[in-house]
Amino acid sequence: MNIILSFTNIAINTHLLRKTIAAVLAVSFMFSVASCGTNGKNQKTESSHSGKLIEEDMPWFETKTYLIDNGVDPDRKTQYIHSQLAGSDEDNYIFLTQGNYEPPEDYDGEYESYLKLLISNVVVVDKKSGETKKIIDLLHFFEDGEYPEGVIYLDGNIVADASSFDIETNRQIIREYLIDPHTGDVLGVTDKEAYKQASQLFIIGDYQIQVSTNWDTDPPEGYLFVTDPAGNEKEIRIEDGNTYIYSVDNIVPEGEDKAVVFLGVDFGYDYFELDLKKGRLKKLDPTEFNWLDSFSISNMTGGSDGNIYSATPTGISRIDIKNKTKEEIFNYSWCSVNRNSLKDYSLGQVSEDSFILYGEKYDPTPFSSFNDWSASAFEVISFTKAAKNPHAGKRILELYSPSGYLDEAMCDALVKYNGTNDKYFIEVTDRYGSGSDNLNSINSDDELSRSDNERESAISNKLSMDILSGDGPDMFLDISRIDRINNSNYLIDLTPYVADLDSDKYFTNIVDNAKVDGKLYNVPLCFGISGIFTDGAYAGASGFGFTTDEYVDFLNGPLNGKDVIPYGQPYYFACLFNTSRNEFIRNGKADFSVPEFAAIAEYVKNNVPENSITWDDGTSSSFASYGAGMFEYTEPAIYTTSNNFADYLITLQQLESGESILGLPSLDGQGPVTVVSSSIAVSVQAYDIDACADFVKLLVSDEFQKEYSLNGSFVLNREYFRSTGEAAIEYYNQTTISSLFGGYFENTPENRVRYTKEHIDVLENTILNCSSATTEDADINIILIEEMPAYFSGQKSLDQVIKIAQDRVQKVLDERG
Repeated sequence: MNIILSFTNIAINTHLLRKTIAAVLAVSFMFSVASCGTNGKNQKTESSHSGKLIEEDMPWFETKTYLIDNGVDPDRKTQYIHSQLAGSDEDNYIFLTQGNYEPPEDYDGEYESYLKLLISNVVVVDKKSGETKKIIDLLHFFEDGEYPEGVIYLDGNIVADASSFDIETNRQIIREYLIDPHTGDVLGVTDKEAYKQASQLFIIGDYQIQVSTNWDTDPPEGYLFVTDPAGNEKEIRIEDGNTYIYSVDNIVPEGEDKAVVFLGVDFGYDYFELDLKKGRLKKLDPTEFNWLDSFSISNMTGGSDGNIYSATPTGISRIDIKNKTKEEIFNYSWCSVNRNSLKDYSLGQVSEDSFILYGEKYDPTPFSSFNDWSASAFEVISFTKAAKNPHAGKRILELYSPSGYLDEAMCDALVKYNGTNDKYFIEVTDRYGSGSDNLNSINSDDELSRSDNERESAISNKLSMDILSGDGPDMFLDISRIDRINNSNYLIDLTPYVADLDSDKYFTNIVDNAKVDGKLYNVPLCFGISGIFTDGAYAGASGFGFTTDEYVDFLNGPLNGKDVIPYGQPYYFACLFNTSRNEFIRNGKADFSVPEFAAIAEYVKNNVPENSITWDDGTSSSFASYGAGMFEYTEPAIYTTSNNFADYLITLQQLESGESILGLPSLDGQGPVTVVSSSIAVSVQAYDIDACADFVKLLVSDEFQKEYSLNGSFVLNREYFRSTGEAAIEYYNQTTISSLFGGYFENTPENRVRYTKEHIDVLENTILNCSSATTEDADINIILIEEMPAYFSGQKSLDQVIKIAQDRVQKVLDERG
């Protein structure tokens, strides 16, 4: 039995700490981190498909979906479940399903084996029928006190490692079980060194590379065991200076007898060239991989045709490491499957004409963006290129998504539009960047903000040039914060398409807040509210926020000197500037001489540290405030943004008291601001503006406002907002915050707050009183971050800095027209 893939990562990575932190940060900063994952260097440029006629021979893929029996007991509730393709032969797929069941009420962990709760099954699936041919419970072979450590598929057999602890010698013992996946017979049992446990296996041509980590050392030591075609093994220790190595995230071929090793370190990657013949590692210049985003790195796999492929947020790309290019060979738009169900699936058994996607189909947690990890079904979807495209004769309208991901409501809207429109077919692209950026050098909120600004500036430059040249997309999702293109040179005014919204039925102030100089370039579909969550008793005289003097009292009093706004001086100032931007820039004119500017500048100079703390010295505020209910302590205040009822209700659990959302410090004590969390815009160069407008109207229709609302999002329709909010409080009153995360956060207390309709009343009234939205412009942020430190440090007067900064900003505004 031979593995068909020329190389594949067929491991289960059990070290999830780094990825957990990165995942939470990615949620908190989804747009900025995901919108521009590459710098475009050496990357194959994708041209616009706007208006392109769909020919019969253009790619379209037929699909078959198989629901797989993975041996999980349907009568027991699970906390977490995950399946991964371990390998394949000509007739079968070999999957490994791992996870754990929820402990029963009478379970006593002190006296009962934890193995009773674990799931570790090998699942053999027939390729043609999708039927499960055999299920092997690996735990059946383990002795009491042994726990699964790693499982790989090697030379047609399952290699499963079990660990136990010898109290007398104070050492970990690893026992390797060799199992036939077709019969379930144990072919052999071998004791081995702890650091040689099976954890990952990569096959590069005729070489086998096994990855192992010795977690008994500090820091952990990584090893590669390279077996050549003759069966000779070389042991190579991975050495990367003082860098803490979390994982080997991938190994891919690089020419003959060489490979590239991608090491997961801190919040990014280091890169090594592996000489397979000599058994040597050489560290590579990380800038040589700037073209490759981290999403692609972790998702690359080998194809049966010898090429490297990677799943992307919008489909599948072919990767050329040598020439540093990525080329899309499949877009999720080119099939009839709702793309929302594909975004979290893994890629396997791939060539240019066929492939499979597989994974757990989790049910969403009601009223939130969380998945219910305890409710899932395992499915495999096979894709085969069709003889002809069923949409031949239509023309393409291109829809740009910064992250490449679409929520369920947007996916359903696309299916409806494409299925009912006989002239046009909407295709999704993320061609200005995908995945998330490599985060090697980032170690603070300041540095993350700087990186966000640099990426957004680069993407706005490219996007604006393409729109003006007619090579841009027809429509744009979630670009309201790219302020550079919020003018009539780039986008059409969509006010006429929402002009009939009734303020008694809709949050029309959200629409008004989204306007720029009176024009609506981005229609808000969903929104959030951003501010300081705290007790309303702490509010200043305005009742909605704080003057700068009042915030100093709040900082030194209830906050005990610990600011909830996490930035150092220049980034802190930019944050306050953006919540009051309309005070400083109107109708294309910058005026920084107004008293509002001086008030926040003086406050920052006298009360904010020069730099934010590093993440080595303390958890980032962004991480701490997202999903705040995870932690066992409470805070007097939290600075965050709530985009849905889960965000809002969970954050209330974290507060010592109160339910108010107050504004950031300002001259007049302004209130919180709204944030557009989902929006749609239309290019002035769109192939057919009316056809694009039809899609906009579909998205703001009651049908899709209701669907967005049922997913927990804050929507314009007040009736749906209200009914969903009341349903959410009923649900969360019966659900502990810990259970939302599969019970993994053991220190999470029972719900402190008993939710009532008054919480929805407070939230609704707060939203109705929001009269402005936070607006960001990366180019302007960069100018302020560069110029304001001269005032903060005392090198220049405020008037001197204002003149320089205002002149630079005005020049940027004038260049945009």
